Amino acid sequence: MFGLWVTIRVFFPGSGMVPANFLNEGLYTVDVGVCSLGRAGAHKLVHQTAVREAVSFHVYDPGAGDSSKGRFPGHLRGPVRPLLEWTTERR
Repeated sequence: MFGLWVTIRVFFPGSGMVPANFLNEGLYTVDVGVCSLGRAGAHKLVHQTAVREAVSFHVYDPGAGDSSKGRFPGHLRGPVRPLLEWTTERR
C-alpha cells in the first residue's frame, strides 16, 4: 500500500479598510482562518487552518477634531462608534 501526498499552495491576496471613526477606543485582535467548500451539494465549510491573534492594534481617540465622541469625556461601550452624518430640526 502506498500513499500520495499532494500539497497545493495558492496565495490569494486580499485587503480591507476600516473607515476612520468607525471603531471605538480600545485594543482589538484579529483572528485569521482559512476554509474551503465541502463536497458539491454539501454546502458546508471545511476548516483548514487558523491563526489566533494574528494582528492586534489599539485605537486611540484624542477627542479633538472630527471625533465621534464629541465633547463627551467618558468611555462609550461597544466595539463600533461610527461618525454618522445626520441633521435634526426643531418642531
